[in-house]
Amino acid sequence: MSTPLTLAMGMARPSRVGIVADSGYNAGQMRLSSILLGAVLTTALAGCATDTHEWMKVNQKYTTEEFRRDYRECSRDGKLDDECMKSRGWVAVSPGKVEEKKIDPLTQPAGRSGRR
Repeated sequence: MSTPLTLAMGMARPSRVGIVADSGYNAGQMRLSSILLGAVLTTALAGCATDTHEWMKVNQKYTTEEFRRDYRECSRDGKLDDECMKSRGWVAVSPGKVEEKKIDPLTQPAGRSGRR
């Protein structure tokens, strides 16, 4: 049992059940910090995962309102139809995923003939 004199001298401190005295451990604060860190990371990763393009019209003048109108009309269920934008004259400046061409193993490499 601690007395006021021993408490004042810092020799012993009363502890709560389950928490070690002078451990500096604060479960509530650590839990809140972990939750906030998880939320920030989830938001950052979700933002990076979106497939966005930058669009422009080549050799044509256009306004922001025209772009917004075409973007709105070409969007279906929250997804943009690239072909619809292209049909209206828009060109993707930063294209999305490009499919890699499959190489036919039976064809000759460019610049080589079958004769030696």
